[in-house]
Amino acid sequence: MSNPEVSVLLPYVQPDQDLFTAIGSILDQQGTAFEIILVDNSASGFPQLLHNFNYDERIRWFHEPQSGIAHALN
Repeated sequence: MSNPEVSVLLPYVQPDQDLFTAIGSILDQQGTAFEIILVDNSASGFPQLLHNFNYDERIRWFHEPQSGIAHALN
């Protein structure tokens, strides 16, 4: 997505149902252009997460291995 009005930064360590629920809830929002920036802070990475959302162009995924929440947010 080019030039979103809002960026939602969502770091995580263990992808679980709560993460999928949060992403789904964000994607259901309407009225503004937005992107979701997922920061995977696990040791192995989990790009398969994107398969659950059919490669939605509003989702960007980065892997920052075990760097901690502060680094992931930066």
